[in-house]
This record gives sequence, structure tokens and C-alpha cells, in this order.
Amino acid sequence: MKKLLSMFIGEALIGDTIEIGCGAGEATIALHELGISPITVDINKCEICRGLEEGVLEPRKSIVLDCSLLSSFFSREFGGVFEFMVGKLTPYEVFNWEKVLREVPKVLREGGKVLFTVSSEEEAKILDDILKDTFKGEIKENKESDGYFDHWVYTGTLSLSGLED
Repeated sequence: MKKLLSMFIGEALIGDTIEIGCGAGEATIALHELGISPITVDINKCEICRGLEEGVLEPRKSIVLDCSLLSSFFSREFGGVFEFMVGKLTPYEVFNWEKVLREVPKVLREGGKVLFTVSSEEEAKILDDILKDTFKGEIKENKESDGYFDHWVYTGTLSLSGLED
């Protein structure tokens, strides 16, 4: 994960960041090891609490929140959004994730970047299809992954031209 993040971060300085769907912070550890201290958000209060208890998540930067409501709480203040291990995108889950993903451009500054990991190329293409109108995206296979949910990576750069609020 750190190697993948190092390549992504090396592309541009991304400034303030937010990690959506952070769970207990399993992937947040890699961000911290690279000097990134994101705001961490998850709908599951038990996962947030576990991450706080284990010292992975930072108390002042962790929020229990439905990520489909991001723009109700944040403006265009982030340079980067991370979502690691997007769950299996079944037809039902695509509906839920689409609501979340449509919120992401609303909290990014112009030129802001996203990095999402998924288990299959098909799921990465679903992400690309949902985000194609607001991001210049790229799909890559994470060949060095030994995990299920991060075998494919979607990265994108926001272009606010033509974006409706």
C-alpha cells in the first residue's frame, strides 16, 4: 500500500486530505507512515471507535458520517480524497456507492486528486463510469497487491469545468 501511495503522492502535492470509508484505519496507517494525516470518515461508529482505541485514528480528525452527505459538512477544501478497499460493487452496492462518489467532487479543489482501490478491473471501470464527467481518470492494476480489495486502482484528477453544484 505504501508503494502505491508513494507513486500517487509523487505525482503532485495534494494538501489537505480526507479518507472516506476509513473503517478502523487499517489503510490509514500507510498514509500516516508517509506523513499524511487525513480527516477520516466512516458511517460505522463502532469501526471509528475501534480505530481510536487502537491509536490508529486521530480523535480530532475522525468523524462518524454518512459519506453521501459530505458536501453538507465540507466545501471545496481538500486536495485529495482516498477510499481504500471499496466493497464489492454488486448492483445494490453500486447504487449506494454512486451517492457517495457523486459527493467527492463537491469537496475537492480544482485539480484535486482521488485514489480508490477495488478488487477487480470491472469494479474500477464502474468507478470510472460514475466519475468520468468530473475526473480525468486512470485505471491501473496493482500487481504487487496481496490483498483482495486493492488489486485494482482508480486515480483521477478533478476538472471543475462543466461541473454543476
